[in-house]
Amino acid sequence: MPCFPSKSRSRARRTRRHDGCIVNREMASDVSPWKLGGLTVRELARRVWREIEEDEVADRGAALAYYFLFALFPALLFLTALLGLLPIPNLMDRLMEYVTRALPPDAASVTQKTLREIVRGAHSGLLSLGVLGALWAASNGMASIISALNAVYDVPETRPFWKHKTLAIGLTLLFSGFILTALVLMVFGPKIGETIAGWVGLGWLFTVVWNVISIPVVVLLVSLGVALVYYLAPAVEQKFRWVTPGSALAVVLWLAMSAALRWYVTHFANYNATYGSLGGAILLMLWLYLSGVALLLGGEVNAVIEHAAAERGAADAKAAGEAVPGEALPANVFRLPVRPAARAAVSVTEGVARLARLEVELAVSETRRVAVDLGLASAVAMVAAIILVTGLTVTLAAALAPIFGADWRPLLSAGGGGALLAGAALAWSIYRVRHLGVLRETFASIKETWQWAERRLKSGTT
Repeated sequence: MPCFPSKSRSRARRTRRHDGCIVNREMASDVSPWKLGGLTVRELARRVWREIEEDEVADRGAALAYYFLFALFPALLFLTALLGLLPIPNLMDRLMEYVTRALPPDAASVTQKTLREIVRGAHSGLLSLGVLGALWAASNGMASIISALNAVYDVPETRPFWKHKTLAIGLTLLFSGFILTALVLMVFGPKIGETIAGWVGLGWLFTVVWNVISIPVVVLLVSLGVALVYYLAPAVEQKFRWVTPGSALAVVLWLAMSAALRWYVTHFANYNATYGSLGGAILLMLWLYLSGVALLLGGEVNAVIEHAAAERGAADAKAAGEAVPGEALPANVFRLPVRPAARAAVSVTEGVARLARLEVELAVSETRRVAVDLGLASAVAMVAAIILVTGLTVTLAAALAPIFGADWRPLLSAGGGGALLAGAALAWSIYRVRHLGVLRETFASIKETWQWAERRLKSGTT
């Protein structure tokens, strides 16, 4: 029996499954995710547990740990290159102290030793040339997150390779910016607070308040980064939320798991005595595994809430004949019922569906042709993102320069401002590409085709 799109498409994203059925996912943007989609906490936990078993979150977390391990040191190398732009003495030593506090002791020792050897053994020119290579390698870890979140949301990857890779690189840059800001606040928060208090003429109370709120600000930055990953990574269309239940849960679980693992290793376990020189690497893999599981659990919570909101909160979320959760068909795919006596209507329905699919295939082929022209635009977008991150880093260095007695603040300000303007200009040019006339005509053709098919279906089945 053929599959047909829903009549409610105002806030839905259409994707094509491997069997040719059109999948509609209601965004339910009018329903706050903190209402849990109308579910009780117990029902939410039950559904999340069922999804954890069906999506094999434990196995996917192990796969993420494997990819994270290969992406970790390129990501640290890329961050090291960015931190080199900050005029802060002994910055690497201070950051190594923070890594020691964040990771279990043996894992921190392995990470510090490897990173110091990489930085010490690379010449400055080679390190600069290797930044782009490190960024490309680090994006493989983000690409694995994208694939895992697609599985969590039960959707196939419909985006072309160039768009998938550009998204992975962009998310890597974005996350690197958040991590860089969080590290600066964690390591230099007290000194920044004292300097700001001196500038505005406030006393010690402001410094105390700043030191207290700097840690929540860091947690909020990490939560925002995770929320952006949940929003951009899956191949679904949804409304952006600054903080979602899934992102909050992921951050809390990650902090709790990291603290618990560090406490256990410090007080009870000695992995070096058991595994020898491999103890640090095993601990690092275990920490990466727990981090991946925490990220996937947050995605499962968001996906379950979104599905529940579409079922209970969104208008016309379900139609007659639509499968319910637990049946053979997913909740976001349904088949129109066919009356037993309406044999002629079945043939009309099948003919209209076949014609509609042909029209869509023609439109998709035209869109793919345009996508070739947009390949250059994606490359320019990546360059714009790199320039923007560099501009933000240099601007941050200019803001911190007076704290450490540097006298080259005007030069840094000019360089950061110029980079920001150049990146913004490139980003604006990419935004204008989105409004190409041929794309508008293509998607308008798709819309008109579906409207015509709906009218024929309505007249043929009545």
